[in-house]
Order: sequence, then structure tokens, then C-alpha cells
Amino acid sequence: MKTFTLIELLMVIAIIGILTSFLLPSLSKARQVSLASVCVSNMKQINLGITLFADENDEFLPGRIWNSVYTYYDDSNHLQGQIAPYLDYPAVDPSVDHYIQVFDCPSFTVCSDGSGKSNARLYTIFGKDQTGKYYFGSHNRGTDASKISIVESPSEENSLFERDVLYGGNKHQNQSALPRHGIKGGNYQRSGLWWDGHAKLTTKRAKH
Repeated sequence: MKTFTLIELLMVIAIIGILTSFLLPSLSKARQVSLASVCVSNMKQINLGITLFADENDEFLPGRIWNSVYTYYDDSNHLQGQIAPYLDYPAVDPSVDHYIQVFDCPSFTVCSDGSGKSNARLYTIFGKDQTGKYYFGSHNRGTDASKISIVESPSEENSLFERDVLYGGNKHQNQSALPRHGIKGGNYQRSGLWWDGHAKLTTKRAKH
């Protein structure tokens, strides 16, 4: 029975190493594409919850709310709490801070200061009408939500958009997040949702 010499074994190991070095970047890119697809899909799920809410509330959007975080404990000022029942998530409970997975970017790893998901809340940007009023209303400004039918250009206006800042839950200060979804043209991509229901990765925010 033929046995391999040490040189032959080293050559095989070297070839495997070279092939692996070619495959790893492709695998990493495929993983990022997969995570980005999940993030876009999450946005579409959020849109479903918003739409179902409006359908049952005479076209009025959820509101008046803070800029969104992905946990909720009431339905008075959190988008998540108001649309949770439409996405099969637990009802609000003032004693429990619920987690709603579709508001979590799967590509987010850590804030730039080193704190992770447990110490950060993902914010999104809400669309505004031509007067600068938030369509969803504003809890801190005391403005109520508008009807979804007031949106003039649904295919051009954002309803939600990932931000590049995360809120430190225990530190009470904004923390910049590390780039999500890779680098493109010097800017990282973020998932955006438009009022007509389509979602995609983009480096720029549409008009609001």
C-alpha cells in the first residue's frame, strides 16, 4: 500500500489552504447578502404591521410615537407596541420590556464604543409631510399621527430608515454604530422602507 511522503502531505495542505483563501471571501460575501436580505424582509414585515394597523383605524397611522426602538412595554409611544398584535408578537405589558425581532438589523454587531446589542436600541427615521410634521406624529412634540392616505408620493417617500446611531440603553447617550451591510462608494448601506411597501438597501435616504 502506497504511503504519502511528508512533502506530498505538505503540498496537499498548501493546496487546501490556497483554495480556502479563495472561498472565504465568497462565503463571507454570501453571508452578508443573506443578512441584508433578511433586513429588507424585516422592513417589509414592519410595513405589513403598519398597513394592518391603518386598515383597522380609519387609515390613521400608529402614533404619536418616539423615534423607534426595537423593544416595547406599552402602546402609547412605541411603534412596536402598537403594531405588535398584527405581527403575532406579545401584547404590551408595562412590567415587561418585550423584544420584537423584525426591528433588529441582523448585520449589526457592536457599537463603536464596544457595547453590544444588549446595550443599544436601534432607531429608525420616520417620514414627514411637506410641513415637516411626522406622519406618525411625535410623542415629544405632542403631534398626532396622520392618515396614510395623506402621503403624496408613496414610491418616493421613506416611512422608516435605519440610522447610523444607536442609543445606549444604560448610558443615555447616542453611540455611533459600526457600518452595516458592507461598504459601497465610501458609505455603508442601510435598509429603507417606502410608503408603497417596497424596501431595499441604499446609501441615501429618499425625500420625506
